[in-house]
Amino acid sequence: MSKRASLSVLCAILLASVLPVWAGPGAPYVVDVQGPAAPVHAGESFGVAFRVTLAPGHHIYPAGTTEGIPFSVCADPSGRFSADGVLKGPPPSLLHDEVLRKDYEVYEGTVTLTQAFRV
Repeated sequence: MSKRASLSVLCAILLASVLPVWAGPGAPYVVDVQGPAAPVHAGESFGVAFRVTLAPGHHIYPAGTTEGIPFSVCADPSGRFSADGVLKGPPPSLLHDEVLRKDYEVYEGTVTLTQAFRV
């Protein structure tokens, strides 16, 4: 399989990893995925941006949080691609839970998260 075809496979895998969460009417969020504009060669890294738009009243947890289930990206399970570093995003905001009397780091509204991968 060529590297260009492999990159297409990776993008399909990345999309498949988020489609079940946001597919269908009434879903709580939509994820737009932006990959590299140019071909990527063996040994190179490339970034993928995930623009997450959340419905009012919904939130996601940032990578590295110890509370909730953080937003994550799954790399190519075939092993041809691997994550190159951690998922990055802007500083999260604090959401206060009155019932638990606790603050949580979250993303609300629209946020762009980026992940580097290596071929």
